[in-house]
Amino acid sequence: MRFLMAIFVLGSALLYYGEVMAQGTGSITLTPLSTYNSGVFEGRASEIVAHDPLSSRVFVTNAATGGFDILQMSSTGQLGFVTTIATSSPPTHLRIWNDGTNSHVVAAIPAIPTTNPGTVQVFSTSGVLQAVYSVGALPDMLYVTSDGKALTANEGQPLGGANPRGSVSIVHLATGVVEHVSFTGFDGQETALRQAGIRIFPGLSASVDLEPEYVAVSEDLTTAYAICQEQNCVVTIDIATATATAINTLGTKDHSLPGNRLDASDSDGGVNIANWPVHGMFQPDSAVCFNVAGEDFLLTANEGGARNEDSRARSLQLDPGAFPNAGFIQGNARMGRLFVSTIDGDVDGDGDFDSLYSYGTRSFSIFNMSAGTQLVYDSGDQFATVTAQAQPFNFNSNSTSNNSDDTRSDNKGCEPEAATIAKIGDRIIAFIGLERQGGIMLYDVTDPPNSFFLSYFSNRNFNANIESPAAGDLAVESIVYVEPTDNGLGLPLIVTGNEISGTTTVYIVSLPQPPVDCNNNSIPDSEDLSSGNSTDCNSDGIPDECTLTGNDCDQNLQPDDCQPDFDNDGFPNPCDNDDDSDGVIDIDDLNPLDSTVCRDVDNDGCDDCSSGFDSPSNDGLDTDADGICDLNDPDDDDDGVPDASD
Repeated sequence: MRFLMAIFVLGSALLYYGEVMAQGTGSITLTPLSTYNSGVFEGRASEIVAHDPLSSRVFVTNAATGGFDILQMSSTGQLGFVTTIATSSPPTHLRIWNDGTNSHVVAAIPAIPTTNPGTVQVFSTSGVLQAVYSVGALPDMLYVTSDGKALTANEGQPLGGANPRGSVSIVHLATGVVEHVSFTGFDGQETALRQAGIRIFPGLSASVDLEPEYVAVSEDLTTAYAICQEQNCVVTIDIATATATAINTLGTKDHSLPGNRLDASDSDGGVNIANWPVHGMFQPDSAVCFNVAGEDFLLTANEGGARNEDSRARSLQLDPGAFPNAGFIQGNARMGRLFVSTIDGDVDGDGDFDSLYSYGTRSFSIFNMSAGTQLVYDSGDQFATVTAQAQPFNFNSNSTSNNSDDTRSDNKGCEPEAATIAKIGDRIIAFIGLERQGGIMLYDVTDPPNSFFLSYFSNRNFNANIESPAAGDLAVESIVYVEPTDNGLGLPLIVTGNEISGTTTVYIVSLPQPPVDCNNNSIPDSEDLSSGNSTDCNSDGIPDECTLTGNDCDQNLQPDDCQPDFDNDGFPNPCDNDDDSDGVIDIDDLNPLDSTVCRDVDNDGCDDCSSGFDSPSNDGLDTDADGICDLNDPDDDDDGVPDASD
């Protein structure tokens, strides 16, 4: 695929034809390796992916067929279709469980209707059903721990008058024991929870209203964090006791502050990233937990999610004290068309809105869970600025149309959806997939509070027919990291499931090469050379002082290959015993740099080599003392007559 490409350093963009690539700090990039195309557009034919290193297979949920696909990954990273496994209803999530001997596919399967208890079903890697366990209503996601527990986020969405409680189930896969974590302990606290910023909807109890969307687990496998997207909160769960121990709001993001800008309108003629008086609710769709220096951090992709309580900002009555310029900001070309909440923001209960709250933050965030859900990093407006400069004519597009520039600005923007991390070398790299805009953001999160942008990659082709394979990957729904030791290439890979295009794609993660500092002076070699701190006598790009080992025979701090070598024998003259390679060591050589002159050991005035051999006792006379032995002298008496005619 060759189409618009931007190689980007924050603040500038260069346009080429090819995939879209935005480059920030560092040089880590993604390179597409292979794609399996289901042939189904907008049918959710590739959403959640899982990779099993033992069988080298990739498993993909496929709502179009009502089951999951099995793909074989070759030793070169190519994906090939094996078969489709039918399930009782389309699985919402897949994970791999290794029991110590064999791998198994663990699937979350909702019931029909979804208000009934769902199941966790275990399959062999060839698709044979092995076990079924009952869990809560609408298991929308599951996480499998390395010690064999499957945790499901049972969303419990209302349907047809029924509104089951949300919950988290813990399935002990080795024994079949199932534990259920309920949220009834929060019932009766609804007013306090709302005051704390947790969006318990009017008229509902906490246990009924809380709808877990995603579960992340701490690295020590002791704690689970259940993300409740619509309620904009996280529930902390003690896995050993199967108990919800805490609930905390994720807070909001003030889009009026520098660095938190957004494009709030789909009717402003294009890119218009600016500050507006609105607070974004984080409302992540996915999350991943990682540990740094003994502290748990939760990384979230802040998609946003409404529950039919949204309205455009222009239709709300704004408090004149809080919004003295309401008439201006409610214009369609400003933030009047932005979708905001109608149940949040009337602080004093007088019927008008003192604050406005929008859905999602168009960013990813990191929370310190060891410090009580403390926000330590947010990517601010970088997703908007990066995509605007990389794809200026397709900014905030929809995933279902290639003629949709700016159409998502009023509604969650690029929509961060998928998130995963990878520990590569001594760095922790985050991958965040953008559902609407497409593509993957890469960040270095090794030091969470000081995380930074690495690069953005998208193989979406806005010039192609949206339903053709040439359109590329549309709507990244999931990302899984594959360790170098777990694939035939021996390289770090990621695999993505793409909901709208129905494609599953393998990417090579190309790692940044650290600056070479051969002399360990904390200055990159290239800077040493450009500044004149070091010399490079042979122009090989390596400072001379780094090539001396075994290459400085006379210890004069100059590489041997940069010193004169008269006879080109690989030994510089200062260290060569026979510079002219005439078989006579230099100390005995009449002229050590002239291979035709050797020596005169017997002092007879005849060069020992002129006779054709080095035999000083038999080399003959030199009658005319011209330095040439008579044997090879054409005029021994130097009378001008050649010997043959004399």
